[in-house]
Amino acid sequence: MVSPRLPDTYVLNSQSIDGYLYLRFYKVITFIVFVGTLLTWVILFPVYATGNGGLTDFNLLSMSNISGQPNRYYASVFVSWIFFGFVMFVIARETLFYIHLRQNYLLSTRNASRISSRTVLYTDVPKEVLNEERIREIFPDVLHVWIATNTKDMEKLDKDRKKTALKLEAAECKLLFAANKERLKVQKKGGVLEDPMAWADQHKRPTHRLKPLIGTKVDTIDWCRNHLQELNPKISSLQEEHYNRHAELVPAVFIEFKTIQAAESAYQELPFHKPKVMQPRTIGTTPNEIIWENLSIPWWRRDIMYAVATALVCLLILLWTPLTVFAGLITNIFYLEQISFLHWLAKVPTVITGLITGLLPSLIVVILMALVPIFLKMFAKLAGVVSTGEQQLMVQGWYFWFQFIIARKPREPFLSCTTC
Repeated sequence: MVSPRLPDTYVLNSQSIDGYLYLRFYKVITFIVFVGTLLTWVILFPVYATGNGGLTDFNLLSMSNISGQPNRYYASVFVSWIFFGFVMFVIARETLFYIHLRQNYLLSTRNASRISSRTVLYTDVPKEVLNEERIREIFPDVLHVWIATNTKDMEKLDKDRKKTALKLEAAECKLLFAANKERLKVQKKGGVLEDPMAWADQHKRPTHRLKPLIGTKVDTIDWCRNHLQELNPKISSLQEEHYNRHAELVPAVFIEFKTIQAAESAYQELPFHKPKVMQPRTIGTTPNEIIWENLSIPWWRRDIMYAVATALVCLLILLWTPLTVFAGLITNIFYLEQISFLHWLAKVPTVITGLITGLLPSLIVVILMALVPIFLKMFAKLAGVVSTGEQQLMVQGWYFWFQFIIARKPREPFLSCTTC
Protein backbone atom coordinates (compact mmCIF):
# COMPACT_ATOMS: atom_id res chain seq x y z
CA MET A 1 0.00 0.00 0.00
CA VAL A 2 1.46 3.34 -1.08
CA SER A 3 1.23 6.07 1.55
CA PRO A 4 -0.40 9.35 0.43
CA ARG A 5 1.92 12.17 -0.56
CA LEU A 6 2.34 14.83 2.13
CA PRO A 7 1.22 18.20 0.67
CA ASP A 8 3.76 21.01 0.64
CA THR A 9 1.22 23.40 2.18
CA TYR A 10 0.85 21.12 5.20
CA VAL A 11 4.60 21.16 5.87
CA LEU A 12 4.81 24.94 5.41
CA ASN A 13 1.87 25.60 7.73
CA SER A 14 2.91 23.16 10.45
CA GLN A 15 6.66 23.89 10.30
CA SER A 16 8.86 26.78 9.21
CA ILE A 17 10.08 27.54 5.70
CA ASP A 18 13.54 26.30 6.77
CA GLY A 19 12.07 22.94 7.74
CA TYR A 20 10.27 22.66 4.42
CA LEU A 21 13.37 23.59 2.41
CA TYR A 22 15.39 21.06 4.41
CA LEU A 23 12.99 18.30 3.33
CA ARG A 24 12.96 19.62 -0.23
CA PHE A 25 16.76 19.57 -0.29
CA TYR A 26 16.73 15.81 0.31
CA LYS A 27 14.06 15.41 -2.34
CA VAL A 28 16.13 17.30 -4.91
CA ILE A 29 19.34 15.45 -3.97
CA THR A 30 17.56 12.11 -4.36
CA PHE A 31 16.28 13.15 -7.79
CA ILE A 32 19.78 14.25 -8.89
CA VAL A 33 21.30 10.97 -7.71
CA PHE A 34 18.59 8.98 -9.50
CA VAL A 35 19.18 10.77 -12.81
CA GLY A 36 22.95 10.50 -12.40
CA THR A 37 22.63 6.78 -11.72
CA LEU A 38 20.59 6.28 -14.88
CA LEU A 39 23.10 8.21 -17.00
CA THR A 40 26.24 6.57 -15.66
CA TRP A 41 25.05 2.99 -15.23
CA VAL A 42 23.18 2.71 -18.51
CA ILE A 43 25.91 4.33 -20.63
CA LEU A 44 29.25 3.92 -18.85
CA PHE A 45 28.96 0.43 -17.39
CA PRO A 46 28.67 -1.26 -20.83
CA VAL A 47 31.47 0.93 -22.18
CA TYR A 48 33.81 -0.01 -19.32
CA ALA A 49 32.80 -3.66 -19.09
CA THR A 50 33.61 -4.28 -22.76
CA GLY A 51 36.86 -2.33 -22.71
CA ASN A 52 39.03 -5.48 -23.09
CA GLY A 53 41.39 -4.39 -20.33
CA GLY A 54 41.55 -7.83 -18.78
CA LEU A 55 40.42 -6.70 -15.31
CA THR A 56 38.00 -8.63 -13.12
CA ASP A 57 35.54 -8.12 -10.29
CA PHE A 58 34.72 -4.47 -9.52
CA ASN A 59 37.67 -3.29 -11.59
CA LEU A 60 35.80 -4.57 -14.65
CA LEU A 61 33.39 -1.64 -14.29
CA SER A 62 36.06 1.04 -13.98
CA MET A 63 37.67 3.30 -16.57
CA SER A 64 40.96 1.44 -16.12
CA ASN A 65 39.46 -1.53 -17.98
CA ILE A 66 39.57 0.39 -21.28
CA SER A 67 42.57 -0.74 -23.32
CA GLY A 68 43.57 0.17 -26.87
CA GLN A 69 40.27 2.00 -27.59
CA PRO A 70 40.78 5.68 -26.72
CA ASN A 71 37.52 6.74 -28.38
CA ARG A 72 35.63 5.08 -25.53
CA TYR A 73 36.85 7.83 -23.20
CA TYR A 74 34.55 10.27 -25.02
CA ALA A 75 31.62 8.48 -23.38
CA SER A 76 32.83 9.68 -19.97
CA VAL A 77 33.33 13.20 -21.31
CA PHE A 78 29.85 13.54 -22.79
CA VAL A 79 28.15 11.92 -19.80
CA SER A 80 29.95 14.31 -17.42
CA TRP A 81 28.87 17.29 -19.58
CA ILE A 82 25.27 16.15 -19.63
CA PHE A 83 25.13 15.41 -15.91
CA PHE A 84 26.88 18.65 -14.94
CA GLY A 85 24.50 20.63 -17.14
CA PHE A 86 21.56 18.86 -15.54
CA VAL A 87 22.81 19.70 -12.04
CA MET A 88 23.24 23.38 -13.01
CA PHE A 89 19.72 23.40 -14.43
CA VAL A 90 18.28 21.96 -11.22
CA ILE A 91 20.18 24.52 -9.10
CA ALA A 92 18.91 27.40 -11.25
CA ARG A 93 15.36 26.05 -11.10
CA GLU A 94 15.47 25.64 -7.32
CA THR A 95 16.89 29.16 -6.92
CA LEU A 96 13.95 30.68 -8.80
CA PHE A 97 11.55 28.44 -6.88
CA TYR A 98 13.05 29.61 -3.58
CA ILE A 99 12.71 33.30 -4.51
CA HIS A 100 9.01 32.95 -5.35
CA LEU A 101 8.34 30.67 -2.38
CA ARG A 102 9.97 32.99 0.14
CA GLN A 103 8.13 36.03 -1.21
CA ASN A 104 4.75 34.30 -1.06
CA TYR A 105 5.45 32.70 2.30
CA LEU A 106 6.53 35.92 4.02
CA LEU A 107 3.46 37.79 2.74
CA SER A 108 1.02 35.01 3.61
CA THR A 109 -1.56 35.72 6.30
CA ARG A 110 -0.54 32.74 8.41
CA ASN A 111 3.12 33.75 8.54
CA ALA A 112 2.40 37.46 9.06
CA SER A 113 0.27 36.62 12.10
CA ARG A 114 3.25 35.08 13.91
CA ILE A 115 4.96 37.32 16.41
CA SER A 116 8.39 35.97 15.46
CA SER A 117 7.88 37.01 11.82
CA ARG A 118 7.40 40.63 12.88
CA THR A 119 10.15 40.69 15.51
CA VAL A 120 13.73 41.83 14.89
CA LEU A 121 16.59 41.21 17.30
CA TYR A 122 19.18 43.99 17.64
CA THR A 123 22.46 43.49 19.47
CA ASP A 124 25.20 45.87 20.66
CA VAL A 125 22.58 48.47 21.60
CA PRO A 126 24.16 51.56 23.25
CA LYS A 127 23.08 52.41 26.80
CA GLU A 128 21.52 55.70 25.71
CA VAL A 129 19.22 53.79 23.36
CA LEU A 130 18.44 50.98 25.77
CA ASN A 131 14.98 52.23 26.74
CA GLU A 132 11.58 51.84 25.15
CA GLU A 133 10.90 55.55 24.57
CA ARG A 134 14.16 56.08 22.64
CA ILE A 135 13.57 52.97 20.53
CA ARG A 136 10.08 54.12 19.56
CA GLU A 137 11.58 57.44 18.44
CA ILE A 138 14.03 55.65 16.13
CA PHE A 139 11.65 53.09 14.60
CA PRO A 140 8.18 53.70 13.22
CA ASP A 141 5.30 51.21 13.52
CA VAL A 142 6.65 49.61 16.71
CA LEU A 143 4.14 47.45 18.57
CA HIS A 144 6.14 46.01 21.48
CA VAL A 145 9.69 46.34 22.81
CA TRP A 146 11.45 43.72 24.93
CA ILE A 147 14.83 44.63 26.37
CA ALA A 148 16.85 41.52 27.19
CA THR A 149 18.10 40.97 30.73
CA ASN A 150 20.89 38.91 32.23
CA THR A 151 19.24 35.59 33.02
CA LYS A 152 22.37 33.67 34.03
CA ASP A 153 21.31 33.10 37.66
CA MET A 154 17.75 32.21 36.73
CA GLU A 155 18.86 29.76 34.04
CA LYS A 156 21.13 28.06 36.56
CA LEU A 157 18.23 27.61 38.99
CA ASP A 158 15.94 26.49 36.19
CA LYS A 159 18.39 23.80 35.08
CA ASP A 160 18.67 22.65 38.68
CA ARG A 161 14.88 22.46 38.94
CA LYS A 162 14.55 20.44 35.74
CA LYS A 163 17.30 18.06 36.86
CA THR A 164 15.66 17.63 40.26
CA ALA A 165 12.22 17.05 38.71
CA LEU A 166 13.59 14.33 36.43
CA LYS A 167 15.41 12.76 39.37
CA LEU A 168 12.19 12.76 41.40
CA GLU A 169 10.25 11.21 38.54
CA ALA A 170 12.85 8.47 38.10
CA ALA A 171 12.88 7.71 41.83
CA GLU A 172 9.10 7.48 42.06
CA CYS A 173 8.95 5.22 39.01
CA LYS A 174 11.62 3.01 40.56
CA LEU A 175 9.60 2.79 43.78
CA LEU A 176 6.39 1.94 41.90
CA PHE A 177 8.20 -0.71 39.89
CA ALA A 178 9.58 -2.31 43.06
CA ALA A 179 6.14 -2.31 44.72
CA ASN A 180 4.47 -3.86 41.68
CA LYS A 181 7.22 -6.47 41.40
CA GLU A 182 6.71 -7.49 45.03
CA ARG A 183 2.93 -7.60 44.54
CA LEU A 184 3.29 -9.97 41.58
CA LYS A 185 5.78 -12.08 43.52
CA VAL A 186 3.41 -12.49 46.48
CA GLN A 187 0.46 -13.10 44.18
CA LYS A 188 2.38 -15.83 42.37
CA LYS A 189 2.86 -17.62 45.70
CA GLY A 190 -0.89 -17.48 46.34
CA GLY A 191 -0.83 -14.61 48.82
CA VAL A 192 -2.15 -11.05 48.73
CA LEU A 193 -0.09 -7.93 49.38
CA GLU A 194 -2.64 -5.50 50.77
CA ASP A 195 -0.55 -2.33 50.51
CA PRO A 196 2.39 -2.70 48.06
CA MET A 197 3.42 0.95 48.46
CA ALA A 198 3.68 0.61 52.24
CA TRP A 199 5.99 -2.37 51.75
CA ALA A 200 8.03 -0.45 49.17
CA ASP A 201 8.32 2.55 51.51
CA GLN A 202 9.85 0.33 54.17
CA HIS A 203 12.22 -1.73 52.01
CA LYS A 204 12.86 -0.13 48.59
CA ARG A 205 13.02 3.63 49.14
CA PRO A 206 15.57 5.03 46.59
CA THR A 207 18.49 6.93 48.09
CA HIS A 208 21.48 8.87 46.78
CA ARG A 209 24.47 10.83 48.06
CA LEU A 210 24.61 14.62 47.81
CA LYS A 211 28.27 14.32 46.77
CA PRO A 212 29.84 11.31 45.05
CA LEU A 213 31.24 8.70 47.50
CA ILE A 214 31.69 11.06 50.47
CA GLY A 215 28.38 12.95 50.48
CA THR A 216 25.54 12.52 52.95
CA LYS A 217 23.14 9.75 52.04
CA VAL A 218 19.56 11.02 51.73
CA ASP A 219 16.16 9.73 50.69
CA THR A 220 15.83 10.68 47.02
CA ILE A 221 12.08 11.33 46.92
CA ASP A 222 11.96 13.41 50.10
CA TRP A 223 15.09 15.37 49.18
CA CYS A 224 13.85 16.16 45.64
CA ARG A 225 10.46 17.34 46.91
CA ASN A 226 12.03 19.59 49.52
CA HIS A 227 14.58 20.92 47.01
CA LEU A 228 11.83 21.77 44.53
CA GLN A 229 9.95 23.64 47.26
CA GLU A 230 13.08 25.71 47.83
CA LEU A 231 13.73 26.39 44.14
CA ASN A 232 10.23 27.39 43.03
CA PRO A 233 9.95 30.58 45.16
CA LYS A 234 13.46 31.68 44.15
CA ILE A 235 12.73 31.24 40.44
CA SER A 236 9.35 32.98 40.76
CA SER A 237 11.00 35.92 42.52
CA LEU A 238 13.66 36.24 39.82
CA GLN A 239 11.03 35.98 37.08
CA GLU A 240 9.13 38.84 38.71
CA GLU A 241 12.28 40.96 38.80
CA HIS A 242 12.98 40.35 35.13
CA TYR A 243 9.36 40.99 34.19
CA ASN A 244 9.41 44.34 35.99
CA ARG A 245 12.81 45.20 34.45
CA HIS A 246 14.58 45.40 37.80
CA ALA A 247 17.27 42.98 36.62
CA GLU A 248 20.55 43.78 34.89
CA LEU A 249 19.98 44.81 31.26
CA VAL A 250 22.08 43.46 28.39
CA PRO A 251 22.72 45.36 25.12
CA ALA A 252 20.10 43.46 23.12
CA VAL A 253 16.51 44.30 22.30
CA PHE A 254 13.62 42.51 20.59
CA ILE A 255 11.34 44.86 18.62
CA GLU A 256 7.95 43.69 17.39
CA PHE A 257 6.56 45.75 14.51
CA LYS A 258 2.93 46.17 13.49
CA THR A 259 3.41 44.70 10.02
CA ILE A 260 5.82 42.25 8.46
CA GLN A 261 6.73 44.88 5.84
CA ALA A 262 7.88 47.26 8.57
CA ALA A 263 9.88 44.47 10.21
CA GLU A 264 11.61 43.53 6.94
CA SER A 265 12.42 47.19 6.23
CA ALA A 266 13.89 47.64 9.70
CA TYR A 267 15.93 44.47 9.31
CA GLN A 268 17.51 45.82 6.10
CA GLU A 269 18.39 49.21 7.61
CA LEU A 270 21.18 50.34 9.93
CA PRO A 271 19.50 52.56 12.52
CA PHE A 272 22.66 53.81 14.22
CA HIS A 273 25.42 56.00 12.85
CA LYS A 274 28.30 54.03 14.41
CA PRO A 275 29.61 50.86 12.74
CA LYS A 276 28.89 47.53 14.44
CA VAL A 277 26.49 49.20 16.84
CA MET A 278 22.82 48.24 17.08
CA GLN A 279 23.05 45.67 14.32
CA PRO A 280 19.93 43.79 13.19
CA ARG A 281 20.92 40.21 13.87
CA THR A 282 17.91 38.05 13.07
CA ILE A 283 14.24 38.09 12.13
CA GLY A 284 11.60 35.40 12.34
CA THR A 285 13.49 33.52 15.06
CA THR A 286 11.60 31.80 17.85
CA PRO A 287 12.79 32.06 21.50
CA ASN A 288 14.10 28.49 21.58
CA GLU A 289 16.41 29.35 18.65
CA ILE A 290 18.10 32.21 20.53
CA ILE A 291 21.46 31.58 22.24
CA TRP A 292 20.66 33.75 25.24
CA GLU A 293 24.07 33.68 26.90
CA ASN A 294 25.63 35.33 23.82
CA LEU A 295 23.32 38.37 23.80
CA SER A 296 25.44 40.24 26.33
CA ILE A 297 28.68 39.93 24.33
CA PRO A 298 29.90 43.31 22.96
CA TRP A 299 30.93 43.59 19.32
CA TRP A 300 34.67 43.93 20.01
CA ARG A 301 34.67 40.79 22.15
CA ARG A 302 32.62 38.98 19.52
CA ASP A 303 35.25 39.85 16.87
CA ILE A 304 38.02 38.51 19.10
CA MET A 305 36.09 35.33 19.82
CA TYR A 306 35.41 34.85 16.10
CA ALA A 307 39.15 35.14 15.40
CA VAL A 308 39.86 32.59 18.14
CA ALA A 309 37.19 30.24 16.76
CA THR A 310 38.64 30.57 13.24
CA ALA A 311 42.09 29.74 14.60
CA LEU A 312 40.64 26.65 16.28
CA VAL A 313 39.11 25.60 12.96
CA CYS A 314 42.51 25.94 11.29
CA LEU A 315 44.04 23.90 14.09
CA LEU A 316 41.35 21.27 13.58
CA ILE A 317 42.21 21.11 9.88
CA LEU A 318 45.89 20.66 10.70
CA LEU A 319 45.01 17.88 13.14
CA TRP A 320 42.59 16.10 10.80
CA THR A 321 44.95 16.16 7.81
CA PRO A 322 47.40 13.49 9.08
CA LEU A 323 44.48 11.39 10.32
CA THR A 324 42.86 11.31 6.88
CA VAL A 325 46.26 10.66 5.27
CA PHE A 326 46.74 7.75 7.67
CA ALA A 327 43.37 6.36 6.56
CA GLY A 328 44.58 6.46 2.97
CA LEU A 329 47.87 4.77 3.86
CA ILE A 330 46.00 1.79 5.30
CA THR A 331 45.01 0.95 1.72
CA ASN A 332 48.63 0.05 0.92
CA ILE A 333 49.60 -1.41 4.29
CA PHE A 334 50.09 -4.91 2.92
CA TYR A 335 52.79 -3.69 0.56
CA LEU A 336 54.96 -3.37 3.70
CA GLU A 337 55.25 -7.15 3.96
CA GLN A 338 58.63 -6.90 2.20
CA ILE A 339 60.06 -5.40 5.41
CA SER A 340 61.64 -8.12 7.54
CA PHE A 341 59.69 -7.63 10.78
CA LEU A 342 56.39 -7.23 8.88
CA HIS A 343 56.62 -10.43 6.86
CA TRP A 344 53.70 -11.83 8.87
CA LEU A 345 51.37 -9.59 6.82
CA ALA A 346 51.73 -12.03 3.92
CA LYS A 347 49.99 -14.71 6.00
CA VAL A 348 46.83 -12.67 6.55
CA PRO A 349 43.80 -14.23 4.76
CA THR A 350 42.70 -12.50 1.58
CA VAL A 351 39.23 -11.78 3.01
CA ILE A 352 40.76 -9.94 5.97
CA THR A 353 43.11 -8.15 3.58
CA GLY A 354 40.19 -6.91 1.50
CA LEU A 355 38.28 -5.72 4.56
CA ILE A 356 41.26 -3.86 6.01
CA THR A 357 42.33 -2.17 2.79
CA GLY A 358 38.84 -1.60 1.42
CA LEU A 359 36.41 -1.03 4.29
CA LEU A 360 38.55 0.24 7.18
CA PRO A 361 39.92 3.41 5.46
CA SER A 362 36.45 4.49 4.38
CA LEU A 363 35.08 3.79 7.85
CA ILE A 364 37.80 5.88 9.49
CA VAL A 365 37.15 8.78 7.11
CA VAL A 366 33.40 8.61 7.74
CA ILE A 367 33.90 8.73 11.52
CA LEU A 368 36.39 11.59 11.29
CA MET A 369 34.12 13.66 9.04
CA ALA A 370 31.10 12.97 11.27
CA LEU A 371 32.96 14.46 14.24
CA VAL A 372 33.86 17.66 12.40
CA PRO A 373 30.39 19.34 12.50
CA ILE A 374 30.19 18.68 16.26
CA PHE A 375 33.41 20.60 16.87
CA LEU A 376 32.46 23.34 14.40
CA LYS A 377 29.15 23.83 16.18
CA MET A 378 31.00 24.33 19.46
CA PHE A 379 33.39 26.81 17.82
CA ALA A 380 30.49 28.76 16.27
CA LYS A 381 28.83 29.14 19.67
CA LEU A 382 32.18 30.26 21.06
CA ALA A 383 32.35 32.88 18.30
CA GLY A 384 29.36 34.67 19.83
CA VAL A 385 26.52 33.91 17.42
CA VAL A 386 23.11 34.78 18.84
CA SER A 387 20.85 32.27 17.07
CA THR A 388 20.97 28.66 15.96
CA GLY A 389 20.36 29.75 12.36
CA GLU A 390 23.44 31.97 12.42
CA GLN A 391 25.32 29.12 14.05
CA GLN A 392 24.38 26.69 11.28
CA LEU A 393 25.42 29.15 8.55
CA MET A 394 28.81 29.62 10.19
CA VAL A 395 29.26 25.86 10.52
CA GLN A 396 28.40 25.34 6.84
CA GLY A 397 30.91 28.00 5.77
CA TRP A 398 33.69 26.46 7.81
CA TYR A 399 32.74 22.94 6.75
CA PHE A 400 33.02 23.93 3.08
CA TRP A 401 36.64 24.97 3.55
CA PHE A 402 37.25 21.87 5.64
CA GLN A 403 35.96 19.68 2.83
CA PHE A 404 37.82 21.71 0.22
CA ILE A 405 41.18 21.32 1.97
CA ILE A 406 41.31 17.82 3.41
CA ALA A 407 38.08 15.87 2.82
CA ARG A 408 39.49 13.55 0.18
CA LYS A 409 38.43 9.96 0.60
CA PRO A 410 40.92 7.26 -0.39
CA ARG A 411 40.43 6.33 -4.02
CA GLU A 412 42.01 2.89 -3.87
CA PRO A 413 39.82 1.02 -1.34
CA PHE A 414 37.13 0.22 -3.87
CA LEU A 415 39.73 -1.11 -6.28
CA SER A 416 41.58 -3.15 -3.68
CA CYS A 417 38.43 -4.68 -2.18
CA THR A 418 38.01 -7.19 -5.00
CA THR A 419 38.78 -10.06 -2.63
CA CYS A 420 36.04 -9.17 -0.14
